[in-house]
Amino acid sequence: MNREDNYISKKNNLLRANNSYTAEHTIGTKKWFNLNRININNLVFSTKKLTKDTYLKVINNNEQIIESDIKNYVNMDTELLRLYMAISIANLCDDAIANGVSVMDAEDLKRECLIELSQLKQVGSMTELSINMAIKYNSLYISQLNNQYSYCVSQAIEYIKQHRLTPCTPKLVSEYLDVNPSYLSRKFHDETGTTLTNYIKKEKMTMATELLNRKLYSLHEISSLLGYENYSYFSRVYKEYYGVSPSHNLKE
Repeated sequence: MNREDNYISKKNNLLRANNSYTAEHTIGTKKWFNLNRININNLVFSTKKLTKDTYLKVINNNEQIIESDIKNYVNMDTELLRLYMAISIANLCDDAIANGVSVMDAEDLKRECLIELSQLKQVGSMTELSINMAIKYNSLYISQLNNQYSYCVSQAIEYIKQHRLTPCTPKLVSEYLDVNPSYLSRKFHDETGTTLTNYIKKEKMTMATELLNRKLYSLHEISSLLGYENYSYFSRVYKEYYGVSPSHNLKE
């Protein structure tokens, strides 16, 4: 493969990875990209302080992550990378707001990152911005959470968010935190105004709606992704929460 063919191949791979800017990829690629964005959320919106070393370690050890994979940036055209980075910044801002970061703080950081991005000339500088951006959004999230909840409750919230795509119950949360289930339930309700069960349901149903809106997955795939043992139970929970069946929303 000559240099021009190699460049075209890399360019096409990058564009295929972002379903907002191309219609030239398969449903499988779209599914992959959507789940990768969820993986990145789990990395950035964690109560654990994110550093450059931990960020790179996770990225290097997780082959599923595309959007923030530093290796994909090497030898890319700078203007193409700038576009890709701008999309990532906007996505991360939206995700920060969805995870409870104040709109003002999230938008201010987005503006700061976009201004810095517009002034960068080197690929290496852009990859450094990618890392710093993730760390800053992580810090915003931790600060927001710490201002609202005790350590125990914030850890419970993180566990629930990290397990939206796996089975999650109040018992599993309390076992993970190694605290008395009754104590955790009482403290969680006192600080959040809702029960652990309802909070888990809210996170699961919010994720279900996101997956439905993408129109990439079958109902049975969504049920499985969310960690439900069977579709019938997922459908019943969804209808109890939203008042309509998931099939009704999928048709809209």
